[in-house]
Amino acid sequence: MAFFKLLLIVFALLAIIFLLFGVRIFFHKSHKFPETSIGHNPKMQEKGIACASHCERKLWSKKGENKGCETCCGQSHS
Repeated sequence: MAFFKLLLIVFALLAIIFLLFGVRIFFHKSHKFPETSIGHNPKMQEKGIACASHCERKLWSKKGENKGCETCCGQSHS
């Protein structure tokens, strides 16, 4: 019986946490989930960090040919 009480408490805490995350996203001015992809993250772009797919395509492409990658939506990185 104690196991089920503990399980209920854990599920209740997880539900509260997910609701709070949802409230933060809902009331934030952008109404979007924070961007975690390196290819779309402006802070990573400021530091000159590109996604791994983009770096691979840049290294293996022919000279002068830099198409980008699908994850970066073709954005050019330095």
